Amino acid sequence: MGATVVRYAKPTFTKPAPVDLRHEISTQCDAVIEALAD
Repeated sequence: MGATVVRYAKPTFTKPAPVDLRHEISTQCDAVIEALAD
């Protein structure tokens, strides 16, 4: 079983991700690992 890593970034850390970015992630990915950039 192989896996592909895809990295996405929001335009700004201070606001929620735009709807189109969330839609792209949800259609392209089976799992998500989320991290904070503090």
